[in-house]
Amino acid sequence: MKKKVVGILVCTLLIAATVLPVARTGESDERKNNESSSGMQPVPTWGYHFKNDIVAGGCLMVWATENCRRICPALFMGYIDECTLYSGVIPDTISHPGDPTVDIVNDIIYEFVWDYHCNNLDSYKYAAPTYGPGGWELVPIGGFILENYENATYYPNVALCDPPYHLYTAVRADVILENPPIVQDEYYIEDGICEDLPGYLIGTTPITFNSQAGPDENPFETTPFTGMVINVGEVAISPHPLEYCPEIEIQTGTGIGASAIIRNTCTEAFTNLVWSMVIEGNIFYPPGGTRTGSISSLAPGAQVKIKSGLVLGFGHAVITVTVDDCEPVSADATIRLFLVSVQG
Repeated sequence: MKKKVVGILVCTLLIAATVLPVARTGESDERKNNESSSGMQPVPTWGYHFKNDIVAGGCLMVWATENCRRICPALFMGYIDECTLYSGVIPDTISHPGDPTVDIVNDIIYEFVWDYHCNNLDSYKYAAPTYGPGGWELVPIGGFILENYENATYYPNVALCDPPYHLYTAVRADVILENPPIVQDEYYIEDGICEDLPGYLIGTTPITFNSQAGPDENPFETTPFTGMVINVGEVAISPHPLEYCPEIEIQTGTGIGASAIIRNTCTEAFTNLVWSMVIEGNIFYPPGGTRTGSISSLAPGAQVKIKSGLVLGFGHAVITVTVDDCEPVSADATIRLFLVSVQG
């Protein structure tokens, strides 16, 4: 507890030191508040899921930036030490009261300062560079997300354990769309790059943007890092508002009815989860092929098996399990009267 209090105080001082030197304050456009969006309306969203228990906690800052320049105020600042998914809306622009200047938000920077005594800094920059007649430019990241993403996507956020160390990562959105990173617990970085992390450039000095780099060159620059890094969290990019969800696993094999595991992989309990299992195909029973239920509480690390009960039908079927408003999970199955065979 004492360590956490110290960490919170350090985080507060860090935020003050970071914000005060920035003269301009800002107000984002009509998409600045997550509350302004309801349901699954398209709205570009950032997210950060801190998941590695090696680090006790720390201070997370999320910045909207214009060509690597941070725009004040930050989109998010706070002390985090739990598995909660933090998220918010990415504005198109940020205006400044009393100042006609309007900043275009063309990239996002996540900065995580590890708790005392490490005090490491991990900086993760997500941007979409494009090359044209005038050289490289960064397109507005919100529009890029809405145009290229259908669902929330998570990317590894790498860091170093050894104190004290500052690590800076630039991620090219255009590259990882075509070549998604391979999710691992750790990676070996050589001269700033790793084949399992396409589109990543990792270094030890703040990222700069070179608009005059050649068409086949990386417009981001840093002092390249070589060595092992660990995956401490997930950076989320989404065209819709995010929420943290339990893990859903539809069980494979043959039996009477279908079943699925609802698993809590977080450090906080879920309460009052509402689930449904829908079986689509030539189904005679249950009516509409639907079963529903609720889970009053699901503790961290716990799991619950949900069942369809008796199912009568024949032929090919699709089983879809949904929990609350989370992304549904589906699996193909074959039904022979009352036997349900779920394919892996």
